[in-house]
Amino acid sequence: MDVKVLGDEVTNYRTYIKIPEDWRRKHEEFSLSRTVFSYVIPTLFFLGLGSTMLILYLKNLKSEAAQSIPWRRIGFWSLGGLFGFVAVFALGNRIAVFLNIYDTAISLKMWFGIIAIGALFGALFNFGRIAILFGIAWYFASRSFGVERIPGSTRLPAEYFRDALWIGLGGGAGLLGLERLFASASAYWQTVHRSLPASFGREFDAMFPAASILGGTLIDGLFMTSIVVAVASFVAAHVRQLWLRTLLLFVGAFALVGGGWGSPADLAKQFLARIVLLVVLVIGVQRLMRFNILGCFLVVASTSLVSGAAELLGQPDSFYRANGYAVLAALVFLLAWPLTVWRLRNTASPT
Repeated sequence: MDVKVLGDEVTNYRTYIKIPEDWRRKHEEFSLSRTVFSYVIPTLFFLGLGSTMLILYLKNLKSEAAQSIPWRRIGFWSLGGLFGFVAVFALGNRIAVFLNIYDTAISLKMWFGIIAIGALFGALFNFGRIAILFGIAWYFASRSFGVERIPGSTRLPAEYFRDALWIGLGGGAGLLGLERLFASASAYWQTVHRSLPASFGREFDAMFPAASILGGTLIDGLFMTSIVVAVASFVAAHVRQLWLRTLLLFVGAFALVGGGWGSPADLAKQFLARIVLLVVLVIGVQRLMRFNILGCFLVVASTSLVSGAAELLGQPDSFYRANGYAVLAALVFLLAWPLTVWRLRNTASPT
């Protein structure tokens, strides 16, 4: 029990559950298997895959495929990550968080300067990582399929935006349905979890939750799209053996599980969920998305916006509900963009 008294009033009263020290020590200890799944496999997979892609690109930096990368166009795409970071930083909870950890040992002006420098580096970092990933993806895609097949090298036809719209709608609905399926199936296969997240919504403490969600969607949508395109192009260019692709798929699933499992049965359940998700993503990219980068972005953005809107609309407060409707309006506008371009270019094209 914790009690704080200021003057003659009780200002804080909390009760706690006493957890036995032996149980906590056993629960938090890292065995050899948990260390392997927590650090070794994720480090080898993500660091190995990323460094291999980067080394192959740098070794062929003067090749024709590397010289064909349209950095100006990619930089224009990456501006979305910069604008998204500005929206999250200025209209989210970042400034409040920085002010909350302010140490009075330094001057307030110096702290504002530190915040400004951090915001500048954060904006440039988001811009740079998205641009580099798209550039590497362009390099591997041009080596595998040719520059003429990559969208953006020529004027995009109306069919491209039509396909992007249906990919965004179908892919977003499919991922949301798959998430719901995993949650329902988990109730029939109950396992011991290592921990459960304490979730109170993503942006409830933001200045304007809708703006923060939109900014985060821009960052995550572009970043995830660049990763998907880069990895898919790399695999198509250099990982041609079926057994090697299968091995990469299984190791990737174990890397995504990490050390968050509570028992061997929980490890098996989480691994099965990750492998199913990766297989669905691989089939979707290979058979449906193909070269439609806009469609991939719409899938990621639509799922993020739907989840954010659902959290806000489920609140009784009118402020959060208004922000939820704003997120839904942004979703409608996002899907209306490819629909409008499709109809306009389809009308302008000769029959």
